[in-house]
Amino acid sequence: MQNGHDVAKLFLQFTYPQIKDLALHFLTLQTAVLVFSLAFAEKIVRVQTAPRDARGCVHCSWGFQLSAVFLVCCGIVSNFWAGEKATFSANFVRQGVLTYFLLSFSGAFFVIGLLLLVVATVPSRAGRGHSPDEQPLSQ
Repeated sequence: MQNGHDVAKLFLQFTYPQIKDLALHFLTLQTAVLVFSLAFAEKIVRVQTAPRDARGCVHCSWGFQLSAVFLVCCGIVSNFWAGEKATFSANFVRQGVLTYFLLSFSGAFFVIGLLLLVVATVPSRAGRGHSPDEQPLSQ
């Protein structure tokens, strides 16, 4: 059986940098999707003229996406604290578990936010019909 020092050394050599890199890439993906949804909300959902439920879904989607960004940032900080604890003492496991918890919830919030964004497009697409510049297909 390995002692606490060996487990801490393995954590610092492999787990800590892997979690950090994955969390940073996930943060980049989350912010890119959030910026995309903010920039194209008018084109996709037409927020100004969309039904109230579609606007609510878009706003909830943004809330979940912002929460996901916040949670992944907290996960990165928690991972740093776990690495710091592993460096100076062997009592880092609880902080590592908290890191996994934060990153997992961040992923769940991100997926919920994406699903809400998709749901928001359904009512606006269903009631849109043809725009004046579109020609319906003739038979």
